[in-house]
Amino acid sequence: MFNYAILGNGAQPAGYHWINFLFHSVNVLAVFFLALRVVRRRWPAFFIAALWAVHPVLTEAVTNIVGRADLLAAMGVLAGLLFYLKSTEASGSERLAWLAALMAVVAIGVFFALFPAGAHADVGSWLEAGSLSVPRYGAMTARRSQGGSLAPFGPP
Repeated sequence: MFNYAILGNGAQPAGYHWINFLFHSVNVLAVFFLALRVVRRRWPAFFIAALWAVHPVLTEAVTNIVGRADLLAAMGVLAGLLFYLKSTEASGSERLAWLAALMAVVAIGVFFALFPAGAHADVGSWLEAGSLSVPRYGAMTARRSQGGSLAPFGPP
């Protein structure tokens, strides 16, 4: 929606791919910094990030326009890990700031998981139409009592 409404890409796929490439590049940098903190050496961290950058499973999210959800999910997880590691080293108000950043990343991730962009015009229409597809505990336990799985979606 960002490309269509804000950038005006419309039906031209190039803009969508460039934004996905930008997100993928940010994720590669996040993997580099995370690997640098774990292995504590630059060259192994560089090769870990390089593997992340060119792995076919991860580059598919860049080449497919609908792969933006995967890129944003990876960005949220990687940013959350980095924020948590930074919070373990900090103290006082700096630690609270890192934990607040972690909380913000998680809240944004949960919001976009529950309300994906473009599915409905606004959240109010979701609630009025009753089309919010969040599984209920009772439905899952009822399926389990009938011999099915606890998975909210899929075969019983």
